[in-house]
Amino acid sequence: MSRNDYMPRNDIHKAELFMLVRTNLPTYFGQLGIGALGVQVMRQSEDALAFDFLCRAQQTLVAAGKEATSAKDRLRDGDLITPNAPVSLVFPLVPGAPAPPVTPGVVRRFREFVKWLKSQNAYTEAIGQALQIIGEETADTDLSLAKPVLPLSLDGGYVEIGWRWDGSSFRPSGEGRRASAGLAFGFE
Repeated sequence: MSRNDYMPRNDIHKAELFMLVRTNLPTYFGQLGIGALGVQVMRQSEDALAFDFLCRAQQTLVAAGKEATSAKDRLRDGDLITPNAPVSLVFPLVPGAPAPPVTPGVVRRFREFVKWLKSQNAYTEAIGQALQIIGEETADTDLSLAKPVLPLSLDGGYVEIGWRWDGSSFRPSGEGRRASAGLAFGFE
């Protein structure tokens, strides 16, 4: 059995994970023998606040952009449902106080932080589960039974051949990877 990556793919979910660890880690300070003033803990906390703030700010701005476009279109074209209603636009407020600036690379630093945390002598899998820094177990795919899925698409007059294994998006290693690289054909 292998494990999936614990890191979410979506930035909003990454921010939620960072904040969950920031919020719940103090529960385990005594057990792990670490403190809130440790360099790694402080950096993770700052990163979590900054990334969460920027993700929420970006969501707010995207929603505001959609609202502004809708207001502009109603003002330009009119509104059949409420033709005499005034069109106004309210600018959104920044979601909370801005976080202190941090250097780029919060995901890389979070992975390093998790690696450091897991290296602590008192770290247990129960702590990892509580902090959601352990990926889910998955059954290993038996490559002798897996069938390739080869979706075809046209792009500018060229046929592109995709490559997946029975709907799985994993990347085979060793011989499987070399075999899959051999299927890159060029058609003219």
